[in-house]
Amino acid sequence: MTPPILGPAGWKTWCAFDEVADIFQTDTDPTWEADRDLIDDPIADPWASR
Repeated sequence: MTPPILGPAGWKTWCAFDEVADIFQTDTDPTWEADRDLIDDPIADPWASR
């Protein structure tokens, strides 16, 4: 029996932007702002002070 191989699940397939452009046209989550306001810690750029 051949031992299992630890490695990538498969080869990466590169696509032209035109093939995936419709992904960026999806609607945003309408409840995002309300959900964001439920977070106790402020959302901040961790690199802003550098």
